[in-house]
Amino acid sequence: MRNIRTTKSKIKKGLTLTAIFIGAVFMASAYSLLSRTITIAGTANLYSSDRYLWRQLKSTNPTGLSTSNYNSKKSVFTGTTPNNYVSIDGMTWRIISVEEDNTVKIVKLDDDSTKAFDELNNRTQLSTYCTDLTKGCNALIQKNTYTNGEIEGLVENNSSIYSYLNTLYNSLSTEAKDLIVEHTFYNGAINIDSNTTLTDILTQEAADSYVGYFGLPLLSDFIYATDSTLDQPIQSKTLDNNYLTNSTDSIKWVTNPVHNSTTNVWAINYDKTIKNAEAKSATDTVSTSGDDVNYNYIALPTTYLKSTVKLVSGTGTQADPFIIE
Repeated sequence: MRNIRTTKSKIKKGLTLTAIFIGAVFMASAYSLLSRTITIAGTANLYSSDRYLWRQLKSTNPTGLSTSNYNSKKSVFTGTTPNNYVSIDGMTWRIISVEEDNTVKIVKLDDDSTKAFDELNNRTQLSTYCTDLTKGCNALIQKNTYTNGEIEGLVENNSSIYSYLNTLYNSLSTEAKDLIVEHTFYNGAINIDSNTTLTDILTQEAADSYVGYFGLPLLSDFIYATDSTLDQPIQSKTLDNNYLTNSTDSIKWVTNPVHNSTTNVWAINYDKTIKNAEAKSATDTVSTSGDDVNYNYIALPTTYLKSTVKLVSGTGTQADPFIIE
């Protein structure tokens, strides 16, 4: 009887050890498979991130791209013919910069329809910031309290130019919208005198901002496009050698209001100088050699591409623009 019990005990122990062994083998196999899956997935993600547009731009360093002298984590395109063309949904845009957060700022240069910054019928006397509505209002967006130097008050309604930008965004395809990220747009008021440098402008721009999908170029964007290391007074600076100002048949709105004014906005004039203009302005007539020439004010829509947008192909030239997804 004792032998039978001993035999059964041995069989039981053997079965237990066998089960433990099989379990260990199974777990080891499963762990190996899981590790391999994780490794493959991790490698795939690594390869995918290598294709990010911002990473490709910084690693291939296309013509015209350089590191900002004021922010080592930001890269900007400068010059007349940089390789910064990008095609989105059949439309051609230009890359302004790779930002510190790895988003890519772009601008549409071929939108040349006439636009006042703010049409006269857009706001009413309910605004306590813009009280002189005969010249338009220089605040881009509606704000309960907007401060510009010594002036503070309620801004009623968005500017007409911002409403246009929103309409443009809404007209994009779903695929194009998926490439764009809601982003902070700086639009602080700027004071320019005989001593103002790009460093001063960058500080003033950052004093006010909003979050959205579309905006206008900053004054600093135009200056950077001429010279990414400029640190000299810019009051009488001509922004030539500059892809943003190549066209001299129009006046280009800047997002920044004039400091301590509720009616005037900065713009880039047809002659590539920095201009102070009333928000209601739509055209300027200039007499040259006895002839009157009309120059239209235009908007240059600006937005940010997500940091995860990938480069598919292209070298950034006009004939071979960057294709992204």
